[in-house]
Amino acid sequence: MSDQLQTEVPTEKAITIAGVEFILPVKYFEGHVLNVNEARVLSQTWLENVRNNTAKHVKAGADEANETTMDEAIAAVTEYAGTYEFNAASSGGSASSLTPEQKEANKIAKEYVREKLAAKGKKFKDFATDEEKDKLAAAIQRMAESDGVVKLARKRVAAAKKDTAALAESAAEELDDL
Repeated sequence: MSDQLQTEVPTEKAITIAGVEFILPVKYFEGHVLNVNEARVLSQTWLENVRNNTAKHVKAGADEANETTMDEAIAAVTEYAGTYEFNAASSGGSASSLTPEQKEANKIAKEYVREKLAAKGKKFKDFATDEEKDKLAAAIQRMAESDGVVKLARKRVAAAKKDTAALAESAAEELDDL
């Protein structure tokens, strides 16, 4: 891999449906013009994210039954909504919904970023603020979705499946001798 973080947007993405992997083209990309339904869905997701990410502040203000605390909560939600942007960390699937190739791509990206940070004398735990963590997660996600990392992940998973099949065959032969 090169010394620079790869940030190209993938042109395709793997999904698994009923145990079968499908490679589909990525439909949305920077600069994509949304139709009315896409805009509504994206706006709804944005609103839900703002709500979910600020609910504890509003609840704390309501529980205090204190007008100043509630005013602070309202100001915090308004400020958060004004600056909130989707990032890779907020848009990814859960680890359990990832294909083996996606899991391997995430692993490769994390390994690479860990090495680059170590070369600078840093560790993941040095990123303490939410903003720093979001930037780090976004960089890892972009790298994990890059074409080069996806191809390497596919090769590794295919090799592991081949090795597992060979081991299973060898074990079956051993059992036949018993």
